[in-house]
This record gives sequence, structure tokens and C-alpha cells, in this order.
Amino acid sequence: MTTGYVQNIGSNSLYSAKDIQAYIDKRLSETPQTEKGGIHRVEKGENLWTIAAKYLGKSKPTNAEIQDFMYKIAKLNNKETIEDFNTLDINDTLYIPEVSANESAAAKNKATPSNSRKNHAEAKQEPKLSNAEKLEKAIRQLNELTAPDSPYATYTQKTLTKYNKLQAVPPEVFEAHGHAGFNYWTEQFKNNKNLITEKSFSVNPLKPSAVVFRIINNDGTRISLYASINNDGTLKNVAFDAPGFDVKNISFDYTVGKDGKIVMAAPSGFGKLEIGQISSEEYNAMVKAIEPRIKEALAKAY
Repeated sequence: MTTGYVQNIGSNSLYSAKDIQAYIDKRLSETPQTEKGGIHRVEKGENLWTIAAKYLGKSKPTNAEIQDFMYKIAKLNNKETIEDFNTLDINDTLYIPEVSANESAAAKNKATPSNSRKNHAEAKQEPKLSNAEKLEKAIRQLNELTAPDSPYATYTQKTLTKYNKLQAVPPEVFEAHGHAGFNYWTEQFKNNKNLITEKSFSVNPLKPSAVVFRIINNDGTRISLYASINNDGTLKNVAFDAPGFDVKNISFDYTVGKDGKIVMAAPSGFGKLEIGQISSEEYNAMVKAIEPRIKEALAKAY
């Protein structure tokens, strides 16, 4: 069983697999060889980025620091390909590089499974956040993790930087954004009477197959939700964008079906990632809120 990112690089990606592999080769060639400082056992949901951030021994490491340490881990463990970077086997062991003296104690403590469990149990629980607060936090994290390195970056530089940094965003950040985005749409169906609707049709026979709902903000930005429907007009699944951050400009970022699994379009290529789970209560709340709106849209003449 694997954990982390599993991505298929498509021919229409901004970068080809060859380009990405060339970048990995370049970074690894520039990364100094380090000594083994500890051992980490891979857990579900982890990837090289999250592991690097964990062992840096800093409360708020920069993206550059995390990326540098990630390549040190990769080099020490002979992780040299796109597949190596995007997939890790649960329960695999990774060597963690030595860190500076003032960081070594933190790293060694984190590398001991028993200590990790103890620290987790003793960690102060975060206050319970509302869905709006969860969404705001996820948007802030996504924007910070993909921000350009220079405030003077051009549009093209910003686009390329975002693409590169999306590969290293921890899955739990995407999960938080998609999960809160799902519940955001539920609230919109309950309370927003100004949603723009449009029917989508299948052919042979010609009949409605989905309803598209859109929100256009005051600044001109928009987000959409595509509700696929069964023959009787009930909800089949939803594909949607969450507010505040667009992972992929050419497709919906997240999909949720009756099983409640949150699936997202991979940040690169055309792969799919299963990143989380909507509870049955949350899914049923969506169904209860959206199906009257679907019925209303289907009844319109257009």
C-alpha cells in the first residue's frame, strides 16, 4: 500500500515527465551527501515534503528550507525518480540526515516512534474551528505554500512557481481545502438564492445529465460545481472548485460521490488522488440542500 502522491504525467501538462525528471536530477546533483542522523517509519498520508518539514526542528520553516531538506532525504535514501518522489510505501523506513546541533535533539526525538506517539498525545489540541475558519486556514496555507519567491515575479514566473510548488503541498492541506469547500457549497445551496444555474445534456437520448451551479464574486472571479444526476433527478456526485485557490485552471479540483471519498485532480498531469473522506452526515446535508435546487433548475425551460 502506498502513501503520498500518485500522479500520472499527461501529455498536456505544463511540464513533461522528462522536464520534471531533469529538475529532480539537477537538484539532487546540487545537494550535498549527508550522514544518517535517524530513522523514520513512513505512516499513511506522508510524503517526502511532510517528512522533511517534520524533521527540520523548526516551528515555521520556509518552503525553501523544507525543499532543501527534502532533497537531502531523497539523496540519502536513493530516491531519484518521479515515482520515488510521489509514492512511499507505508511502514517503509527512511534514513533522516543529520541536522545542526541545535536541531538534532528535536530530530532524534521525532525519529523515535514511541516518542512521536507520546508527543502527539501530549500535544495541545487546537480549538475547534468553524467551516469558514477551516476554509480560510486552508486557503492561506495553499497561497503561502505556492507563493512566488520574489514579489516582482512576472505572471509566467508565478504560474511556473505555483506549478512546481503544488507538487510538494502536503495532502492534508488539499484535503482541508476540498473538505471545507464541500461544506461551503452545502451552505450556498441552503442560503444563496442567486446561484447561476445551467443544465448539461447527454445525447442518445437527449436528456439532462447534470446541473452546473456558479458563483461570480465582486472581483470577477468565479467558482463552479457540477452536479451529475441520475435518471430520476437525484444526485449522483459533485465535482467542484473550492473558494480562494484554484489547483487546476482547466478542470474541477475536487469530486465527491455517494461513498464520501474526496478525490482531486493531481496537481500535475491527469492523475487522480484520493485525499480524504466526507462523513455521511455531511454528504446527506449536501443531498438535502442541493436536490431541491436541482429540481428547480430542471424545471426551467432553457
